[in-house]
Amino acid sequence: MHATATAWFARANVTPLRVRTCNSLTVTMMTILNGVAIGLVPVRVMQDELRRGDVRLLDVEPDIPGHLVWLCHQASESGPSLRQVLDLVRELIRETSLFAPAAP
Repeated sequence: MHATATAWFARANVTPLRVRTCNSLTVTMMTILNGVAIGLVPVRVMQDELRRGDVRLLDVEPDIPGHLVWLCHQASESGPSLRQVLDLVRELIRETSLFAPAAP
């Protein structure tokens, strides 16, 4: 998220006065919910809060692009069991639309 925010400011040719980072999504979400800060988090993880009106999306320019998700593993660990795990993860992502855009 830090790299995404930094790249966004750079594309807008803006240098922010302050940027604070946190490696805990839960803490970042609570900071946003308590109105202490504006945060860059995946829309999907705050979809319920958006629906309730506890938070709102900011319309920004330039747009903030989505992230790619990669399933990686060591080639030496490849085999039928690992393939089953990868297939299961892919299926769960498809079924839950985890990485699909969330409706505000």
